[in-house]
Amino acid sequence: MSMSMFAAYDRDGVLEPQYFPLEVPTEQMRAIWTRLKDLGVGKVTGEYPKSIIGVDGDAVLVHFGYLIRFLDGGSTKMLAAYADESSDQDQATLLALGEQAVINPGFMSQMWEYRPPRYLKRVQEVSPPQEHLHIALVTDMLDLSVSASAAIDSEVSA
Repeated sequence: MSMSMFAAYDRDGVLEPQYFPLEVPTEQMRAIWTRLKDLGVGKVTGEYPKSIIGVDGDAVLVHFGYLIRFLDGGSTKMLAAYADESSDQDQATLLALGEQAVINPGFMSQMWEYRPPRYLKRVQEVSPPQEHLHIALVTDMLDLSVSASAAIDSEVSA
């Protein structure tokens, strides 16, 4: 396994990002997903694409995905919502983050954004109360990772 640095971040920019290392899983994504379904962790394509959300010197924060924690006590405790163009490795890593958050409910406790129930027109249901935790991959501009390079190539010159 290789170690990568990630950051939980506040989309509104009120709170400073909180950084944490995570071993990137080498297991096949299907094996990880099968194991995590038993813990109540699912996966879904998120509504935000990979994009640069911050630059600090040579380090770039690239939106990686987010975790959705359901507060209603249903069978699905958490969803790992990965960015559109995520690879299987990206998805497996986000699922591993979901596993950490289920095992340790205090994971990044100050960074979760509360979302009250709301009516969803397209499915004609009320969403359960939930919390979202946005995750970015911390990338060194001098040594681009494969998973971050597309976002950086499209935005760094702007």
